[in-house]
Formats: sequence, C-alpha cells, structure tokens
Amino acid sequence: MPYQIRPLQVSDLSAVMTIQARCYLDIEPERPEVMASKLAIPAHACLACESSQGLAAYLLCHPWVMGDIPALDTISTCPPAGQPCFYLHDLAVDPGARGQKLAQRLVQQALQIARDQGLDHAALVAVQGSLPFWRSLGFTDHTHRLSPELQQRLQKYGDSACYLARSVP
Repeated sequence: MPYQIRPLQVSDLSAVMTIQARCYLDIEPERPEVMASKLAIPAHACLACESSQGLAAYLLCHPWVMGDIPALDTISTCPPAGQPCFYLHDLAVDPGARGQKLAQRLVQQALQIARDQGLDHAALVAVQGSLPFWRSLGFTDHTHRLSPELQQRLQKYGDSACYLARSVP
C-alpha cells in the first residue's frame, strides 16, 4: 500500500487522537487543543503519513530550545528563548501500519526540514521503550545533562523516558 507524507492539518486531529489512543499505553495522551497548539508554533514541521485508508502515522515537530523539555499536556505557541533546536515532540504509527518504515521516513523528512531551517540539532523525549529505535537514527541519551527541574518534568513522560539529541548534518 503506498503511503504519502504531507503537512499535518488541524483537520487531522481526530485521526491523530485515535492513533494516540492506540499507541500510548504508558502515558496519558495530550488533549486535542494541546496538539493543535503545536501546529500554531511558527516554523513547525508537523507531518502526516497517509494511505488511501486514511492517516497511518504522524510526527509533531517544531523549533524548541536545546536542553529543554516541553511540559506534557501544556499549550505551547512559541518556543522559549535559548539555543534553538528542532524538537520532535510526538511520533506515532498506527499499529495496523507498523512494519512499513513510516516512522523512519517521517523522521528523515523532519531532519531535512530542520536542515533547511538552519537548525544544527534535533532533540526529543523517548518514551515507552523506544530508545533502541531512536538510537538507530543517531540520537544519543542526554538525560544526564538536564537540570533537576527538567529531570522531574521528564518523569511525567513515563518511567523509561529519556532525553535524546543529535546533530543535524
């Protein structure tokens, strides 16, 4: 089945919420209005991957600050001040579409967008045991570099959560 990557639209949020409910078992999914706020952040690059069957995967990403973690389930419309990076906020693939390398395709396209925007680094919080996937894409664990306050914020992402980053070549 062919999949097409395109910009994520506000009209996709119902399908995004359905995928979230199917994928996030260890943490509470963010509310639709929080997800919509990510689409309002300037220079965002939120992506959808769809087939003729509908939305199969999505990636919410936007500029943020290197070494900072957005608070979960909090409306954000602009990044805080600091060293900019490209933050991969939320990546999910519907269980029925797994095995098609959709996540890798979305991440590669997002990293190209980060390059095009002149950003040197990408960062994210890995959840639900996804660390091996992110390591395979060149991300390394930077959790030890977080302040005690951010370490506490990270705990809200689940027991196995860790802060990862990589350079954008």
